[in-house]
Amino acid sequence: MQQLRGVLAIPPAVYREDLSVDHEGVSRTVDFCLRCGVHGIVIPVYATEYFLLTTQERKAILETAIRTVDGRVPVIAGVSAAYVKEAEELTAHACAAGADAVIAAPPHVVKVSPRELADYYGRIEQVTSVPVIIQNLFPPLGMPMDFDYLLQRLTELEHFSYVKEETADSRQLISRLHRYELEHPDGVLKGVMGGNGSRNLVEEYDRGICATMPSCQFSDLVAAVWNLMEAGNMERAYEVYSRCLPAFLFSGAYGVGCYKAVLKRRGVIGFDGCRPAGWPVMDEKAHRELDRVLHLVSPLFSKDAPMP
Repeated sequence: MQQLRGVLAIPPAVYREDLSVDHEGVSRTVDFCLRCGVHGIVIPVYATEYFLLTTQERKAILETAIRTVDGRVPVIAGVSAAYVKEAEELTAHACAAGADAVIAAPPHVVKVSPRELADYYGRIEQVTSVPVIIQNLFPPLGMPMDFDYLLQRLTELEHFSYVKEETADSRQLISRLHRYELEHPDGVLKGVMGGNGSRNLVEEYDRGICATMPSCQFSDLVAAVWNLMEAGNMERAYEVYSRCLPAFLFSGAYGVGCYKAVLKRRGVIGFDGCRPAGWPVMDEKAHRELDRVLHLVSPLFSKDAPMP
């Protein structure tokens, strides 16, 4: 399989006003990502509120995304779970549904031991037929893994091929993993991916990431920066990135509620509510700041995905 590379965007869970899943809304959001020029779709993961969805809802959202994409870009299924049996079930379903890869963070409710985490990933290995991305995630949702632990999982588990790195030591760990990748071109590690809302995109690219996984509301902005870097125009990429950075920082401050607020303003979804989870509140002053952010970056939006 060709290396997973580029902007791998994460659509949110879209709800109706009664907070049931709106699959038409999910499909519109996936289509929006494609019109923004992304190189892949990742769903359902943290930005999709995966921990607030039932197992059946997660399966159905993935199936909606796969149907909407219709083979145009890779679809990566989120299979992280609180317990191993659900992770196994989700992985088997993702493979049967046609996902191109899966991504798994450590169990997110109770912190597990390194041995238990190895068993968790080993059980995913037993049921997958596609590449697996280890999500090395900050706490409390994640359990940071060091270089040696990651390399052991990659070496022992045949389908484990990528690391999405977003811990406190992400910069140095990206460099170290990428150096290992270059020194072992036929080895177990096929690529390192960045996260953290693409807020460190240019530096992470310089350190060797093969992909970035942002929430999708500004997918066209991230894709514009990525494509400039891939073309070797780092100076222009940094100029565009610098202009977009307030949007990326604002999104990080307000989280999932902000992602959906932007998508609503861009005419992609009609209802921007979230299931209760203590999300930061988008109050009047936050929306005023969002006005400023959108005024700054809207001239850079893709002509195929404009503001209404």
